[in-house]
Amino acid sequence: MRSRIEVRSTAEVVRSAMELPPARRRVLDAVTRSGHPVSVAELAEALACHISTVRPHLGALVAAGLLETSERRLGGRGRPATMYSARLPDPGRIHAGLVHLLTSGLDRVNVELAYDLGYEWGTDERQKDLGEVDGAKPSDVVVILIRLGFDPVWEQEDLVHIRSCPLRHRSADEDRNLWALHRGLFEGLLGTGHGSIAFRPDDPRSGCVVEFVPEGCPTE
Repeated sequence: MRSRIEVRSTAEVVRSAMELPPARRRVLDAVTRSGHPVSVAELAEALACHISTVRPHLGALVAAGLLETSERRLGGRGRPATMYSARLPDPGRIHAGLVHLLTSGLDRVNVELAYDLGYEWGTDERQKDLGEVDGAKPSDVVVILIRLGFDPVWEQEDLVHIRSCPLRHRSADEDRNLWALHRGLFEGLLGTGHGSIAFRPDDPRSGCVVEFVPEGCPTE
């Protein structure tokens, strides 16, 4: 019989795991590495700890929604043993699947819609980090891009070279919709009040350079 668990978003589960104290994180990691349901005795042996030390951590992890329990009879008489399984997802696999879905879907939209989707994404990410503000400083934009996996590096005072792109997995040399999505993302992150962006997707080194243009200056 499996325990009843609260249904939560993947983001909530991952966030809970990141906030664990070190000892509890070790227990969670041990369950995750096992790859199959494990008993408290098996975990205690793997961690070289007493069962009474491991059991409270398991209870807390179940309560936090990071582990789920089931019962299994391990042989002989007596009550079935409680087995523990991890609920943590594989972020890399989720990310790869979502990127493939997003970029494949771009083939079925026009440039304007791709830009609008990117702008909405950028606005949402800016507000997550900075709150309900109309715009972000270029330095704040770069910090958010780092968190999103774009690996930006300052080359000049207002020039940023994008060295990696989590969305760029297709081999096409030019993809108008993908570049429109990028432009929308960057401009959505910047918002208003701190100038504008001149986006050059055809840079020979990486295909993407972002220039922050002060308010009142032309972008061309």
